[in-house]
Amino acid sequence: MQPISVAVGLAVFGLVLFELGTWWQQKQIRLQAYTALTAAFARIFFVNLTAATLPGETLSPRIYTAVPIALILFFVWAQLQSDKSTPEIGRWSPRDLIAYFGTVCIAAVLYFETSVEWIVVAWAALALLLVIATWALDKEVFLQQAVLLSVGIVGRGIAHNIFGGSYFSSDGWRGNFAVLSITSAILLTALPITFRLRKRYTEHPIESFLGCALGLKRTEQWFFFAPAALITIIIAVKMNPEMVTLSWGIEGVVVILLGLLVSQRSYRITGLFLLLLCVGKIVCLDAWRLSDTNRYITFIALGGSLTLVSWLYSKYRETVRRLL
Repeated sequence: MQPISVAVGLAVFGLVLFELGTWWQQKQIRLQAYTALTAAFARIFFVNLTAATLPGETLSPRIYTAVPIALILFFVWAQLQSDKSTPEIGRWSPRDLIAYFGTVCIAAVLYFETSVEWIVVAWAALALLLVIATWALDKEVFLQQAVLLSVGIVGRGIAHNIFGGSYFSSDGWRGNFAVLSITSAILLTALPITFRLRKRYTEHPIESFLGCALGLKRTEQWFFFAPAALITIIIAVKMNPEMVTLSWGIEGVVVILLGLLVSQRSYRITGLFLLLLCVGKIVCLDAWRLSDTNRYITFIALGGSLTLVSWLYSKYRETVRRLL
């Protein structure tokens, strides 16, 4: 076979072995199938994902080779969800690892097919789809992947989109506000679903070690603090220095309002911390460095923000006290 087709051939061979092993109920044949699928997954990182698109090709070889492999992996994973499937190496079942292989294939294709600035947006959309899949299929493995992907989004956003550290980009750093704003908005869109998942996992506790380590019972914390961190850091780095304090103050008020709306103490504390950070920055830096106009605007806006927050806490005092 051509080098670009070897990984697909291995995946198809693994699928055939898996079906034969299931049909004949032969454990060793299925283990061979998992070996072939693992080899196909590993090979795409050495050959397929770095393959160049030939002249005249309308579809990238990364798409028509890696995506079918991902589909095969997810098909095998779906087959393993049947009640008849049992762990095949002691207490270990390959189903979760195969699901990880499939998701990593999709994430890798998005990485190489998407413009370097927009990779975080593509990954955020994938994380949202994983959260939706968790809710629809009631499979914890997809929520684990969504949480891990959100960590990767923050790392990628800070390393490349904010500070411009990438070996694969020669265009220099643009630090586009729109890109990280869209990324943060997509991640925040997952919050309503994560709150529903929290209720589900309250009734059915998470038993897996990785799920407990990732804190999947409180997934809404991941999908709040990930976009909050991106927005806070890009304001500090990219925003006009004279507008940083004002922007942080607005962000703090919005976060507090969100915390009151969804009854989350951690959100409110984060918003208060941002406002206190603004106060400290004004006293230590802004009062001496800002121009008169910006100083007045910042002082008035921050004073109004603190007054609004104080009024909200006074109005909803009993609710806040009950939630502390």
